[in-house]
Amino acid sequence: MTESVAGTSMGGLFAEIMTAKSVIYVSLLVCLIITMIYIFLMHYCAFWLSWISVGLIQCALVAIGYFAFSYRKD
Repeated sequence: MTESVAGTSMGGLFAEIMTAKSVIYVSLLVCLIITMIYIFLMHYCAFWLSWISVGLIQCALVAIGYFAFSYRKD
């Protein structure tokens, strides 16, 4: 079935999705598990976990800004 739709304009996209569907399913499962763990931790230690999240987001934004600035200089 993948070969029959791969020749059309949008068929290549759908063929790649069909080929990678197991990876997509595993990614969804991992995201669901991580989300459930995060919700469970938020139930018991919401104060610390929320501040850790804020700190990690801030560090990520600073790192993105640094790398964007250094990329622009090159």
